Amino acid sequence: MIKKRIAALIVPFAVIFGTTGFLVGPYSASTGTESVQTFSYIPLAVIFACLLTMLAILLLFFARNIRLTRNAGAHAKAIAEARQDLQALLDMLPVGVRILSLEDFTLLYSNEACLKVFGCTSFEEQVRGQSGFGFMPEYQPDGRKTTDVVAEFAKAEESFVEMQCLKLNGEPFTCRITSCTIHYNGHRASLAIMEDVTAEEEYRQVLKETAIKEQEANHLKSRFLANMSHEIRTPINAIMGMHELALREGEINVKNEHIYTAKQAALNLLTIINDILDFSKIEAGKMEMIPGDYEVASLLNDLVSMIRTRMIDSQVRFTVKVDRNIPRTLHGDETRIRQAVLNILNNAVKYTEKGFVSFSVHVEFIDGDTVNITFDVTDTGIGIKTEDTDKLFSDFTRFDLEKNRGVEGVGLGLAITHNIVKAMDGLISVNSEYGQGSTFTVTLPQKYRSKKELAEVLSADEKNILIYERREAYAESIAWSLDNLHVDYTLVKSGTDLYEKMEAKPYGYLFISYELYERNEETILKFGKDTKTILLSEFGETVYEKNVNVLALPVYCLQLADILNGGGDVFSYTSDNGYIVSFSAPRAKVLIVDDIMTNLKVTQGLLTPYNMEVDLCDNGMSAIEAVRNKRYDLVFMDHKMPGIDGVEATRRIRDMAENDSYYKNIPIIALTANAVSGVKDMFLENGLNDFLSKPVDTLKLDMILVKWLPKNKQEREL
Repeated sequence: MIKKRIAALIVPFAVIFGTTGFLVGPYSASTGTESVQTFSYIPLAVIFACLLTMLAILLLFFARNIRLTRNAGAHAKAIAEARQDLQALLDMLPVGVRILSLEDFTLLYSNEACLKVFGCTSFEEQVRGQSGFGFMPEYQPDGRKTTDVVAEFAKAEESFVEMQCLKLNGEPFTCRITSCTIHYNGHRASLAIMEDVTAEEEYRQVLKETAIKEQEANHLKSRFLANMSHEIRTPINAIMGMHELALREGEINVKNEHIYTAKQAALNLLTIINDILDFSKIEAGKMEMIPGDYEVASLLNDLVSMIRTRMIDSQVRFTVKVDRNIPRTLHGDETRIRQAVLNILNNAVKYTEKGFVSFSVHVEFIDGDTVNITFDVTDTGIGIKTEDTDKLFSDFTRFDLEKNRGVEGVGLGLAITHNIVKAMDGLISVNSEYGQGSTFTVTLPQKYRSKKELAEVLSADEKNILIYERREAYAESIAWSLDNLHVDYTLVKSGTDLYEKMEAKPYGYLFISYELYERNEETILKFGKDTKTILLSEFGETVYEKNVNVLALPVYCLQLADILNGGGDVFSYTSDNGYIVSFSAPRAKVLIVDDIMTNLKVTQGLLTPYNMEVDLCDNGMSAIEAVRNKRYDLVFMDHKMPGIDGVEATRRIRDMAENDSYYKNIPIIALTANAVSGVKDMFLENGLNDFLSKPVDTLKLDMILVKWLPKNKQEREL
């Protein structure tokens, strides 16, 4: 390189000197007859100028080389200092840093923390002590060769792995390695952060083992709950059933009042058991949400029927307002919605001694396929203190115990409701004034497939309705529902007003309370020959009028639309003794299967008012033979029985369908005291059509019979 630079300087100098010699040479100048030789000073000046230029260039060249040499030295010094600073910084890090050649797996660098990870006191000791791939065993605990593991993460530019390594003394430990590929001193190397996570791994293993134990404990608890549910609910079923039969068969007297009180106590005990079961499921993370399409009308009818059944003989008014614009079919978990709203309604009934409980449902359309359905429950009960509101949805929480000592419950209903609403991405809130009452609001997002509204009155503008109801809460509720249905109505407040209105013009419909009907019967018979009269009775109230339609309060849009469209769902929901029997079926044949004689008698007694032909079996094998020998319209099959249980008996009955479709289609309803989540799906998967939980609720029993008995065998009085 230096020879080339010297040659580059000599060549231009040679050219300059050659040219100068040619120019400086002598020449002749003519002066007439003789010639004179002389020198030119101009070329000589040019020569000196060139020499000076070359000298300057030469000096600049050597000065530049001297500067570059000095800069290179300074740069090398700076790099060395930077490396020292970097090494000092790495040595200060609390995590191990190691640089390993990926060409021959030579250890190139290790900071202080990394030395400690491997139990070394110096870099030289770590270099001498490592073997193979640097303090690593030949095989990993999972059986893989260490060479394969290292080769795998060495291919990646960045990698993360946990593997077993060895300390200097041979002790194994779990090392977490986070690495990336770098170039270091001419080597392709792996820069890795090394962490001893043996304690963390042991802790994770402890957590894993604990989780397994908890899972086993939850499984045992679930089994215990299932057994407890069956064992406790079975005797309660007998107690409540026998009370029911005693009340049906006896006359109204003091003894029957005692029986009724005992039945209510058993019902309260059942409610507490159900709450504990649900709370245990929530605690174990077993609260299942099973969404599906459901009919809103069915949900509302269930809620209203269950609450008004509970409010028999209560002085508290129960009113219902339902927005007709709610889509008829929604998609969600109907069972859990019913449970959540029922808890709030039950709470309102428990803590309200006078006034009213109002239940309203309305809808808000959110986007293309979602609505917010809102349930409001307002009562005139005891209310809630401001300082207690924030704790309202806590577990096992009850307030004002001195004042509410006689109210049953363990304080789980609202906590369960809160968890259900939260699981559905809904909202629950309360607005309360202590001593005045409360309003609970539950809003749930639900999917819908069609906007077809819940209720509609055909030719609404042609309807002509008269309402005479002095109970303000009921009158206001019916008026609200008619407004919501876009139907005109006239509300009268006295017998004189009724007389004047009916004399003035004919009305198509008259809604009147039973008490007021008796007082104004003459007016109604005189002017209402073409008027369809519908008596409004309290649920459970005995009505002695013949050939008059009776509608049990509360009334809302579904019943009103049905009546105004010419339907007839206005027969008396109550028999003379006040119990729910909506039809009779003297031609129907029903089989009851249960291994406990008391349960057989209870269920048989509950079916007596339907006038059906009822047979009894006390085991699964007898049930199979009974179905083989007789054509039943419906079978109630107990679940838990010794020998062949209800599920196995049903399976064998279905297997007989090879030559006769009767065995495939006969409705089989499970009778079960098992209220644990998922039991319904289990029954349906095993060939049963539906299930009825014990203790048997008379309303649900009636609904099951209406749904599954052949329609041509259900007889209703006109």
